[in-house]
Amino acid sequence: MSDQRCTLLYSQDKLVSCKIDDRLLHSRHRGQEEALRIFNTQNENQTKDKNDTEPSLVILLGASLHFDVDALRSLYPSASIIGIYFHKDLYDRSKADIPLFYDETSTDIFPRLLGRALRKSEAQSGIKVHLWPVSTQIWKERTQGCLESMQQCIQLYLAEQKTQKTFLSQWLRNAFFHYLFLNSYQEIQQGSKPIVLASAGPTLNHFLPQLLQKRDTYYLVGVSSALRCLRDAGLDPDLVLHQDASYYARKLLFFAFNSK
Repeated sequence: MSDQRCTLLYSQDKLVSCKIDDRLLHSRHRGQEEALRIFNTQNENQTKDKNDTEPSLVILLGASLHFDVDALRSLYPSASIIGIYFHKDLYDRSKADIPLFYDETSTDIFPRLLGRALRKSEAQSGIKVHLWPVSTQIWKERTQGCLESMQQCIQLYLAEQKTQKTFLSQWLRNAFFHYLFLNSYQEIQQGSKPIVLASAGPTLNHFLPQLLQKRDTYYLVGVSSALRCLRDAGLDPDLVLHQDASYYARKLLFFAFNSK
């Protein structure tokens, strides 16, 4: 579908419009009013929640020319707009805050680009998704593939936001505490022994016999996720590093005081 022809033309109200092959993307008259009507209808057809707030980010799938973006700006004046375009000529003329292009060749890189765009937007009060219906009818396969990728990206982004909101202050406290705490362990870095950092990776079991055999010749620093493996092998770390404050991560510290 990449060979479809995009033709620019003037609407009846002397504004630039376009068509893909022989299909108009916008009405020939009052394109922005048409866009407002379409987006308001989409809002009416969506299930409303009493906790819904004004979105700080709007994603427009199948963005076309300025009519749809201008309409979204009037509906959501304080929101950032990510426009996802299915044609390069439309992408090059984008008026969205963050324009993205999607076609069959960009399926691998698109999730990374959208994830980066979501983080750049720093959306805090909700994400709204609108579709430009003519574009989604012209590019049905691209629409389906983009929707699936977009859903995964949004879920991951919202999970990251929830994690940061829940644990960020504790992570900062831990970071400052660790910095002050490690000041008292400067002798570890200044001593003559090398430092071995043991983490929970696939090669740890391979090196355990060597670490046990030469235990007195190095300082052992272990991350909390490696504690059980180390202690089961008879290795007690000189220092344990642990930063994640979540419930299950804290369970790893059980092995700092208990072994099988």
